[in-house]
Amino acid sequence: MSFLFLALAIAPAVGYEVQSLSFDWAIQQGHRLEFYRQDDFGAAGDACNVCLTPLHVNCPTSCYRNIKNVSFICSASTRGISLGPYNRTDRNLMMNALFMNEQVIFANAFEEEPIEIPKISSQSGDSDDQYAIDLEGLEGFKNILERATAQELNQFSVRIGTEILTVPLEPKARSAFYYFLKQCPDG
Repeated sequence: MSFLFLALAIAPAVGYEVQSLSFDWAIQQGHRLEFYRQDDFGAAGDACNVCLTPLHVNCPTSCYRNIKNVSFICSASTRGISLGPYNRTDRNLMMNALFMNEQVIFANAFEEEPIEIPKISSQSGDSDDQYAIDLEGLEGFKNILERATAQELNQFSVRIGTEILTVPLEPKARSAFYYFLKQCPDG
């Protein structure tokens, strides 16, 4: 059974439209592992293309303002997921779906595992109509990520509220996960 089928089978029955997004570009920065869609940065030569290199000095910060991303955070104080940006309407839909279910579901070709979300919050960014959604306190986060990214798999997905986020495990992403999980505390 494919993962996408598993994830869609667990979609909320409340009538929310479920979006499926695939992230193919990993940026590993200490206790954060950020995923983007490479095409969102434009072609070589575009102003935002240099942002594909972490902390590139010529990257205009405006390039990140509207680029959809998901970040996994794993430190001594935070084990969670941050996603966005959302406009006000999409943020409200996502928050409603999260408050109704209060769990994130990781899945791969072999299994699916839910994690309860103890803390759900949302903050606006530089603009009033740009919001991030933060899910914190995910117990067993490191262990679930290790199983989801097992060596024999080529991708995994995360069902969060109204979205299914798929991460292909190409060599660059797998390497970024290795360093991210290595520094992630157990628990």
